[in-house]
Amino acid sequence: MDQFDSGEIELDDWLRRTGLRNQIAGFSRTYVTTDSERVVGFHSLSAFAVLRVDATGRARRQGPRQIPAILLGRLAVDR
Repeated sequence: MDQFDSGEIELDDWLRRTGLRNQIAGFSRTYVTTDSERVVGFHSLSAFAVLRVDATGRARRQGPRQIPAILLGRLAVDR
């Protein structure tokens, strides 16, 4: 993982320093894609909800008060 370089320092640091900590705490799940032993990309997902008042169309009129969703928090690929 030390060799992973997306070209975005913030994303690289997040993977190295925060991804596992957030997963252990239950805040998100980080999925890493590898090519043999090398990390070639990752994405992080979290549970989320959209409030019905923020939705549009049918979801706003007939949906539950909180509409379940998945938040893509981080996404990066190696250069």
